[in-house]
Amino acid sequence: MDKSREKLLHDDDVVEVVDGEEVQERGRSGKKYSSFSRFILFLSLAANFVFLLKNFSHPTLGPVSKSKYAGLTNDVDIPYAWDTDRSNPNDTERNALWYEDGESNEGILAMDYEEAEMFGLEKSQPWPWDKKKSIHITNGHHNMHCLRNIYISINEYSQGIPQSLERMHVLHCLGALYDDIKCNADDTPRFTHKVGLRPGEGQIRKCRDWSKLRAWVKERDGCFKYIKHDVKDISTIERMKYCSNDSKYLPKIRKFFGYPEDWTPWPYVEQVDYLKKEDE
Repeated sequence: MDKSREKLLHDDDVVEVVDGEEVQERGRSGKKYSSFSRFILFLSLAANFVFLLKNFSHPTLGPVSKSKYAGLTNDVDIPYAWDTDRSNPNDTERNALWYEDGESNEGILAMDYEEAEMFGLEKSQPWPWDKKKSIHITNGHHNMHCLRNIYISINEYSQGIPQSLERMHVLHCLGALYDDIKCNADDTPRFTHKVGLRPGEGQIRKCRDWSKLRAWVKERDGCFKYIKHDVKDISTIERMKYCSNDSKYLPKIRKFFGYPEDWTPWPYVEQVDYLKKEDE
C-alpha cells in the first residue's frame, strides 16, 4: 500500500493519503478522522442541539413542555373571540350555561397520599371515603368556580335579585383571578385592526386541552357537587357523596348517611334537609 505524507498548515497537522483518500491526522497521536467520522460527529452535534431545543424551549412556543401534574401540552389551536356563547345576549340561554355549569364541580380531587407526596404537594385534609386519599382542587377549576360566582352576582344585580353570595366571597374570586392573570403573565401580542375586528379577534393561540384536564381529574374523582351555593352552613361531606353510581365507595356513603341499599347519587335529586357544619 502506497503512503505519502505532507505537512498542512502546522507541524502538528498531517494529511495522510491512503489509496488515494485523504485522512487527516491530528498531531502525533495517530488518531485519524475520515470524512465518514466527521459526518458522524455532525449528526451527534445536531442530535444534541435538537435535544436541548426540545427540553429547554419556552413552553409558550407550543407543545414543547408538559405541565407538572396532568402532563398537558399547549397543542390545541383556539382563536381569540370577542363574543362567545358565555356572552350570549339571550338571558335564558346564557344563564343556562353559567348556572348549570357542571365543570365548576369537577375540580375536587381525591388524590392518593403517595401521588401527592411525589408531586411535592403540601399535606391536605383527608378524603372521607378513603383514608389513603386527600382532598385537593385544581387551580383551573377553582377559577371556573370563581367566574361562575361572579356571573351569578352580576346577574342578580342586573335583575334586581337579592345577592345569594356573600360580598367577600365574590371579592375573593376577583382577587384570585387577578393574581392568576399576573402569575401567568401572558405576553401574547394581540393584533389591532382599523375596521371591524376587535384586538386579536380570530388570532390563533396555543392552548392546553381542557378535556384532558377533565379526564385527569375524573381519574381522581372527589365525588363533589357544589349544591345550594346560597346555603352557607351545609356540611362539606354533604357535597362529597356524588360519586358515580358504580363507585366502590357507595356502600360507605349509604352507611354514613343512613341511605337504603338501592340509593344512588344520580340522577340528582334536590334534598330538603342537609347535615350542617356544626354537626361535623
